[in-house]
Amino acid sequence: MFPNQFFTANPYTETYAKLMRAQTARLENLNSQFSELSTQQTKRACESIDETAKLMKDSLQAWGELGSAWQRFALELTRVPNITEG
Repeated sequence: MFPNQFFTANPYTETYAKLMRAQTARLENLNSQFSELSTQQTKRACESIDETAKLMKDSLQAWGELGSAWQRFALELTRVPNITEG
């Protein structure tokens, strides 16, 4: 009923399978590189957040010290000097 050509092995099947295995290996390699880059990106983002938080804390502390210094300075300016009569 069917000729034998339908049941014979296709000569290109092995070539196609070899190409697909090579492509899959390349995609797995690419995926591992993306995973590594993603890990580095997350690490750098966390470091940036930590550094920004540290700078903000230092900035707030500096503003507090500056405010206290200005208050002391203003208080010193409003003091009446001791005048001795004589």
